[in-house]
Amino acid sequence: MPRSLAVLAAVAVSLLVAGPASAGVRASASVQSASGGTRLAVKVARKGSFGARQRPTAVTVKAGGRSYRLRRPAARNGLGTWRSKVYRGSAAERLTALAGRSARIVVRSRSGARTLRTRVGGTAPVGGGEGGSTPPPSSAPFEKPPGELTGEAAFAHISRYFVDSRFTDCPAGWPACAVEERYNHCAGGGQTGNQEYHRYTPSSGSDINAYGQYQVTGAAAHPDGSWGVEYNLFAYGNQTFYSWNVAADGTVRGVYTGPSGEQQQLGPLQWQQPSGC
Repeated sequence: MPRSLAVLAAVAVSLLVAGPASAGVRASASVQSASGGTRLAVKVARKGSFGARQRPTAVTVKAGGRSYRLRRPAARNGLGTWRSKVYRGSAAERLTALAGRSARIVVRSRSGARTLRTRVGGTAPVGGGEGGSTPPPSSAPFEKPPGELTGEAAFAHISRYFVDSRFTDCPAGWPACAVEERYNHCAGGGQTGNQEYHRYTPSSGSDINAYGQYQVTGAAAHPDGSWGVEYNLFAYGNQTFYSWNVAADGTVRGVYTGPSGEQQQLGPLQWQQPSGC
Protein backbone atom coordinates (compact mmCIF):
# COMPACT_ATOMS: atom_id res chain seq x y z
CA MET A 1 0.00 0.00 0.00
CA PRO A 2 1.51 3.38 -0.95
CA ARG A 3 2.51 5.13 2.25
CA SER A 4 1.46 8.55 1.02
CA LEU A 5 -2.05 7.23 0.44
CA ALA A 6 -2.10 5.62 3.87
CA VAL A 7 -1.21 8.95 5.44
CA LEU A 8 -3.97 10.60 3.44
CA ALA A 9 -6.55 7.95 4.36
CA ALA A 10 -10.07 9.21 4.52
CA VAL A 11 -12.76 7.54 5.91
CA ALA A 12 -15.22 0.47 0.98
CA VAL A 13 -17.81 -5.06 -3.45
CA SER A 14 -17.27 -5.35 -4.36
CA LEU A 15 -18.81 -2.01 -3.64
CA LEU A 16 -19.79 0.92 -1.49
CA VAL A 17 -23.39 2.02 -1.73
CA ALA A 18 -23.56 5.82 -1.79
CA GLY A 19 -26.31 7.94 -0.36
CA PRO A 20 -28.20 8.13 2.91
CA ALA A 21 -30.67 5.37 2.04
CA SER A 22 -28.03 2.63 2.36
CA ALA A 23 -25.05 4.43 3.89
CA GLY A 24 -22.12 2.15 4.63
CA VAL A 25 -23.61 -1.03 3.11
CA ARG A 26 -21.45 -3.21 0.85
CA ALA A 27 -22.35 -6.26 -1.19
CA SER A 28 -20.76 -8.88 -3.44
CA ALA A 29 -22.49 -11.50 -5.60
CA SER A 30 -21.51 -15.05 -6.49
CA VAL A 31 -22.97 -18.13 -8.17
CA GLN A 32 -23.01 -21.16 -5.89
CA SER A 33 -23.82 -24.84 -6.34
CA ALA A 34 -26.16 -26.22 -3.70
CA SER A 35 -28.47 -29.23 -3.26
CA GLY A 36 -27.84 -30.49 -6.78
CA GLY A 37 -28.60 -27.12 -8.35
CA THR A 38 -27.37 -23.55 -8.58
CA ARG A 39 -28.27 -20.37 -6.75
CA LEU A 40 -27.22 -16.75 -6.43
CA ALA A 41 -25.77 -15.46 -3.18
CA VAL A 42 -25.17 -11.86 -2.16
CA LYS A 43 -23.13 -11.11 0.93
CA VAL A 44 -24.22 -7.84 2.52
CA ALA A 45 -21.88 -6.21 5.01
CA ARG A 46 -21.80 -2.93 6.85
CA LYS A 47 -19.22 -0.17 7.13
CA GLY A 48 -19.83 1.92 10.22
CA SER A 49 -23.17 2.17 11.97
CA PHE A 50 -26.64 3.02 10.72
CA GLY A 51 -30.15 3.24 12.11
CA ALA A 52 -33.17 1.02 11.69
CA ARG A 53 -34.30 2.87 8.54
CA GLN A 54 -31.04 2.03 6.75
CA ARG A 55 -31.10 -1.72 7.50
CA PRO A 56 -31.47 -3.84 4.34
CA THR A 57 -34.99 -5.24 3.99
CA ALA A 58 -34.82 -6.66 0.44
CA VAL A 59 -32.10 -7.56 -2.07
CA THR A 60 -32.60 -8.15 -5.79
CA VAL A 61 -30.01 -9.11 -8.42
CA LYS A 62 -30.55 -8.00 -12.01
CA ALA A 63 -28.34 -9.75 -14.55
CA GLY A 64 -28.59 -11.52 -17.89
CA GLY A 65 -31.90 -9.84 -18.64
CA ARG A 66 -33.53 -11.38 -15.56
CA SER A 67 -34.32 -10.34 -12.01
CA TYR A 68 -33.68 -12.58 -9.00
CA ARG A 69 -35.23 -11.90 -5.60
CA LEU A 70 -33.17 -13.16 -2.69
CA ARG A 71 -34.20 -14.49 0.70
CA ARG A 72 -32.96 -12.57 3.69
CA PRO A 73 -30.54 -14.13 6.20
CA ALA A 74 -31.52 -15.04 9.72
CA ALA A 75 -29.83 -11.96 11.16
CA ARG A 76 -32.44 -9.35 12.10
CA ASN A 77 -30.28 -6.45 10.90
CA GLY A 78 -30.37 -7.64 7.26
CA LEU A 79 -26.62 -8.28 7.13
CA GLY A 80 -25.08 -11.57 6.05
CA THR A 81 -25.66 -13.70 2.96
CA TRP A 82 -28.90 -13.34 1.02
CA ARG A 83 -29.69 -16.31 -1.26
CA SER A 84 -31.98 -17.05 -4.17
CA LYS A 85 -33.92 -20.28 -4.46
CA VAL A 86 -32.06 -23.23 -5.99
CA TYR A 87 -32.41 -23.47 -9.78
CA ARG A 88 -32.00 -26.61 -11.90
CA GLY A 89 -31.89 -27.52 -15.56
CA SER A 90 -31.74 -24.69 -18.11
CA ALA A 91 -32.42 -22.11 -15.37
CA ALA A 92 -29.32 -23.31 -13.53
CA GLU A 93 -27.29 -23.10 -16.74
CA ARG A 94 -28.37 -19.48 -17.23
CA LEU A 95 -27.36 -18.73 -13.66
CA THR A 96 -23.95 -20.38 -14.06
CA ALA A 97 -23.35 -18.30 -17.20
CA LEU A 98 -23.57 -15.14 -15.08
CA ALA A 99 -20.18 -15.85 -13.45
CA GLY A 100 -17.77 -13.10 -14.45
CA ARG A 101 -20.51 -10.90 -15.92
CA SER A 102 -21.75 -7.54 -14.71
CA ALA A 103 -24.80 -7.41 -12.46
CA ARG A 104 -26.84 -4.84 -10.58
CA ILE A 105 -27.65 -5.40 -6.93
CA VAL A 106 -30.61 -3.44 -5.60
CA VAL A 107 -30.49 -3.04 -1.82
CA ARG A 108 -33.71 -1.71 -0.31
CA SER A 109 -34.32 -0.30 3.14
CA ARG A 110 -37.07 1.67 4.82
CA SER A 111 -35.38 4.89 3.71
CA GLY A 112 -35.19 3.93 0.03
CA ALA A 113 -33.20 1.85 -2.44
CA ARG A 114 -29.74 2.00 -3.97
CA THR A 115 -28.40 0.15 -6.99
CA LEU A 116 -24.77 -0.89 -7.18
CA ARG A 117 -22.85 -2.66 -9.93
CA THR A 118 -20.46 -5.56 -9.56
CA ARG A 119 -19.19 -8.67 -11.32
CA VAL A 120 -20.61 -12.02 -10.30
CA GLY A 121 -18.10 -14.37 -8.69
CA GLY A 122 -17.57 -17.92 -9.92
CA THR A 123 -19.33 -21.13 -8.97
CA ALA A 124 -18.33 -22.88 -5.75
CA PRO A 125 -19.80 -25.87 -3.89
CA VAL A 126 -21.66 -24.78 -0.77
CA GLY A 127 -22.02 -26.75 2.41
CA GLY A 128 -22.79 -25.07 5.69
CA GLY A 129 -20.67 -21.97 4.95
CA GLU A 130 -21.70 -18.74 3.29
CA GLY A 131 -18.84 -17.95 0.93
CA GLY A 132 -18.07 -18.74 -2.68
CA SER A 133 -14.64 -18.98 -4.22
CA THR A 134 -12.69 -16.27 -5.96
CA PRO A 135 -12.66 -17.05 -9.68
CA PRO A 136 -9.20 -17.48 -11.23
CA PRO A 137 -7.97 -14.70 -13.51
CA SER A 138 -9.05 -15.22 -17.11
CA SER A 139 -7.42 -14.06 -20.32
CA ALA A 140 -8.12 -10.38 -20.89
CA PRO A 141 -9.58 -9.32 -24.28
CA PHE A 142 -6.61 -7.23 -25.42
CA GLU A 143 -6.32 -6.76 -29.17
CA LYS A 144 -2.79 -7.26 -30.44
CA PRO A 145 -1.33 -4.19 -32.20
CA PRO A 146 0.23 -4.54 -35.68
CA GLY A 147 3.65 -4.04 -34.12
CA GLU A 148 5.43 -2.42 -31.18
CA LEU A 149 3.78 0.92 -30.33
CA THR A 150 4.89 3.73 -28.01
CA GLY A 151 3.74 7.22 -27.10
CA GLU A 152 0.56 8.66 -28.64
CA ALA A 153 0.04 5.67 -30.96
CA ALA A 154 0.29 3.27 -28.04
CA PHE A 155 -2.12 5.22 -25.87
CA ALA A 156 -4.63 5.42 -28.72
CA HIS A 157 -4.48 1.61 -28.85
CA ILE A 158 -4.63 0.89 -25.09
CA SER A 159 -6.91 3.72 -23.92
CA ARG A 160 -10.01 1.48 -24.31
CA TYR A 161 -8.44 -0.90 -21.77
CA PHE A 162 -6.90 1.66 -19.42
CA VAL A 163 -9.80 4.12 -19.11
CA ASP A 164 -12.61 2.70 -16.93
CA SER A 165 -10.36 -0.08 -15.63
CA ARG A 166 -9.39 -1.28 -12.21
CA PHE A 167 -6.37 -3.18 -10.94
CA THR A 168 -7.29 -5.35 -7.94
CA ASP A 169 -5.83 -8.14 -5.83
CA CYS A 170 -9.34 -9.54 -5.27
CA PRO A 171 -11.12 -10.16 -8.60
CA ALA A 172 -14.34 -11.24 -6.85
CA GLY A 173 -14.35 -8.02 -4.81
CA TRP A 174 -14.50 -7.39 -1.08
CA PRO A 175 -15.91 -9.04 1.07
CA ALA A 176 -15.11 -12.19 -0.93
CA CYS A 177 -11.52 -11.56 0.26
CA ALA A 178 -10.53 -10.52 3.77
CA VAL A 179 -8.72 -7.46 2.38
CA GLU A 180 -8.85 -5.90 -1.08
CA GLU A 181 -6.59 -3.27 -2.65
CA ARG A 182 -7.94 -1.63 -5.77
CA TYR A 183 -6.76 1.10 -8.17
CA ASN A 184 -9.63 2.54 -10.25
CA HIS A 185 -9.12 4.59 -13.42
CA CYS A 186 -12.50 6.21 -13.77
CA ALA A 187 -14.62 6.30 -16.92
CA GLY A 188 -14.72 9.51 -18.92
CA GLY A 189 -11.00 10.16 -18.71
CA GLY A 190 -8.32 10.05 -21.38
CA GLN A 191 -4.72 11.06 -20.91
CA THR A 192 -6.03 13.07 -17.96
CA GLY A 193 -8.60 11.57 -15.60
CA ASN A 194 -9.44 10.52 -12.07
CA GLN A 195 -7.83 7.71 -10.09
CA GLU A 196 -9.22 6.15 -6.94
CA TYR A 197 -7.28 3.99 -4.48
CA HIS A 198 -9.31 1.80 -2.09
CA ARG A 199 -8.28 -0.61 0.61
CA TYR A 200 -11.25 -2.53 2.01
CA THR A 201 -10.98 -4.51 5.27
CA PRO A 202 -13.30 -6.16 7.81
CA SER A 203 -12.62 -3.21 10.13
CA SER A 204 -14.18 0.07 9.00
CA GLY A 205 -11.50 2.04 10.82
CA SER A 206 -8.81 0.45 8.64
CA ASP A 207 -10.40 1.23 5.27
CA ILE A 208 -8.69 3.71 2.94
CA ASN A 209 -10.33 5.76 0.21
CA ALA A 210 -8.05 8.21 -1.61
CA TYR A 211 -8.68 10.23 -4.75
CA GLY A 212 -6.49 12.08 -7.25
CA GLN A 213 -6.08 13.14 -10.86
CA TYR A 214 -3.69 11.39 -13.23
CA GLN A 215 -1.78 12.75 -16.21
CA VAL A 216 -0.44 10.08 -18.57
CA THR A 217 3.25 10.56 -19.39
CA GLY A 218 3.98 7.39 -21.38
CA ALA A 219 2.43 4.28 -22.92
CA ALA A 220 3.47 1.14 -24.76
CA ALA A 221 1.59 -1.62 -26.61
CA HIS A 222 3.40 -4.86 -27.37
CA PRO A 223 2.83 -7.40 -30.19
CA ASP A 224 1.69 -10.13 -27.76
CA GLY A 225 -1.18 -7.95 -26.51
CA SER A 226 0.48 -6.83 -23.28
CA TRP A 227 0.75 -3.12 -22.58
CA GLY A 228 2.01 -0.51 -20.17
CA VAL A 229 1.15 2.98 -19.00
CA GLU A 230 2.81 5.59 -16.80
CA TYR A 231 1.29 8.64 -15.19
CA ASN A 232 1.79 11.36 -12.63
CA LEU A 233 -0.84 11.46 -9.90
CA PHE A 234 -1.83 14.73 -8.23
CA ALA A 235 -3.59 14.29 -4.89
CA TYR A 236 -3.89 16.33 -1.72
CA GLY A 237 -1.10 18.71 -2.77
CA ASN A 238 1.37 15.90 -3.59
CA GLN A 239 2.66 14.57 -6.89
CA THR A 240 3.45 10.86 -7.14
CA PHE A 241 4.21 8.54 -10.08
CA TYR A 242 2.87 5.16 -11.20
CA SER A 243 4.29 2.81 -13.82
CA TRP A 244 2.09 -0.20 -14.73
CA ASN A 245 2.75 -3.27 -16.89
CA VAL A 246 -0.28 -5.36 -17.88
CA ALA A 247 0.39 -8.87 -19.23
CA ALA A 248 -1.66 -10.39 -22.06
CA ASP A 249 -3.63 -12.42 -19.50
CA GLY A 250 -4.50 -9.29 -17.47
CA THR A 251 -1.94 -9.76 -14.69
CA VAL A 252 -0.76 -6.34 -13.51
CA ARG A 253 2.48 -5.32 -11.83
CA GLY A 254 3.59 -1.81 -11.12
CA VAL A 255 5.98 0.55 -9.38
CA TYR A 256 4.86 3.43 -7.18
CA THR A 257 7.21 6.39 -6.65
CA GLY A 258 6.37 8.65 -3.72
CA PRO A 259 6.83 12.40 -3.30
CA SER A 260 10.35 11.94 -1.89
CA GLY A 261 11.46 9.42 -4.52
CA GLU A 262 10.81 6.32 -2.43
CA GLN A 263 9.58 3.34 -4.48
CA GLN A 264 7.30 0.40 -3.84
CA GLN A 265 6.58 -2.65 -5.99
CA LEU A 266 2.85 -3.26 -6.58
CA GLY A 267 1.11 -6.49 -7.51
CA PRO A 268 0.47 -8.95 -8.81
CA LEU A 269 -3.00 -7.53 -9.41
CA GLN A 270 -5.69 -8.35 -11.98
CA TRP A 271 -7.05 -6.05 -14.71
CA GLN A 272 -10.83 -5.70 -14.82
CA GLN A 273 -13.49 -3.53 -16.42
CA PRO A 274 -15.53 -1.56 -15.56
CA SER A 275 -13.66 0.48 -12.97
CA GLY A 276 -16.50 0.67 -10.45
CA CYS A 277 -15.92 4.41 -9.91
